[in-house]
Amino acid sequence: IEDGRGASALISKARAARALNAMTADEAEKASIENRRIYFRTYDGKSSLAPPSDESTWFRLASIDLRNGTEKRSSDNVGAVEVWQWPN
Repeated sequence: IEDGRGASALISKARAARALNAMTADEAEKASIENRRIYFRTYDGKSSLAPPSDESTWFRLASIDLRNGTEKRSSDNVGAVEVWQWPN
């Protein structure tokens, strides 16, 4: 939460803050993920209105084909974020 320049002052005033963290190597191993760099999670970094939660919401960066290609030009791909469920 306090990694950004001047973040301490910002966080001190905030009632709630969400933190984003990339998947660690240990988490990737537990989930059998090869490319951990496209996975991240969000969680309550600070909450002054309710008790802190231990739960995280996981996401994955996905490539979406826009299907706008022609015979002479391939279609474009864009990045999008989708919710990802931790495997059982």
